[in-house]
Amino acid sequence: MEKYRIEKVGDRSVIIGEMVGEKSMFGTMLVVGDRRAALIDSGIGISGDLDRQVRRYTQLPVIVVHTHSDIDHVGSDALFDEIYLSPLDAEEYSVQSTHAERMKDIAVMVRDDPAWLKNAEEHMVGDASGRFSPLSDGQVIDLGGIHLEVIAVPGHSKGSVCFRNREENYIHLGDAICPVPWIWFTRCPSVETYLQNVREFQGRVDGTETLYCSHSMEALPKNIAERIEHACEEILSGQTKQDQPFEIELTMDVAGKDIRGHVFPDGLLVYDSHHLRERGK
Repeated sequence: MEKYRIEKVGDRSVIIGEMVGEKSMFGTMLVVGDRRAALIDSGIGISGDLDRQVRRYTQLPVIVVHTHSDIDHVGSDALFDEIYLSPLDAEEYSVQSTHAERMKDIAVMVRDDPAWLKNAEEHMVGDASGRFSPLSDGQVIDLGGIHLEVIAVPGHSKGSVCFRNREENYIHLGDAICPVPWIWFTRCPSVETYLQNVREFQGRVDGTETLYCSHSMEALPKNIAERIEHACEEILSGQTKQDQPFEIELTMDVAGKDIRGHVFPDGLLVYDSHHLRERGK
């Protein structure tokens, strides 16, 4: 049973990919400064020992900084003492960080693999404390020799943020900008507003940065945001005849939604066709 995959992406940075079954990977990124280290997200917590994986690379104090509060990003928070999150995701965090909520989705993910389900039942990290310090757009986290800049990109969640490592010239995008953006949740803005937020992101970066997201060990195309921008424009202009219904297998509320997938180069934008523009427009 392969529980983790590791990929070093810089002198100070390593992706620790937490496996759930043979195919699903929930990535965290450890960034090591001179005084302390930051773990970007904490996976889903299925194997219960992410802290030991982190200690393979540093003995410095470790803070956890979150891209957002979904279960597959906050699952090992109970193993760490200092957590940072956008307050806009606080309500979601109080639910998503619980053992019970994570086990519901794990049971669906590994329903055909008894060994993985047994692993989760025996080792899944318990409830987080629910306490966190706030992250804000433009905030700079000083690790000593390494600085992480917070860039807010609301869409996948209200409080979704990215982290730019200035010294190593990469951006960790979380799920905010990725090959399969999910912006169909009730919490999400409209496609129109998401488009505006993606454009704002592009205006704040210089295009030379290497880009990483939460569910891949490999760097993304540098024009991924441009591809998503074009997909949103196509959806808003009515170029959606080929958009097929998108089936949600996990334990999520889909009532009243028409969830569709819009294909773009090497990606799929998943949206609710009932929420193209903000209500009342």
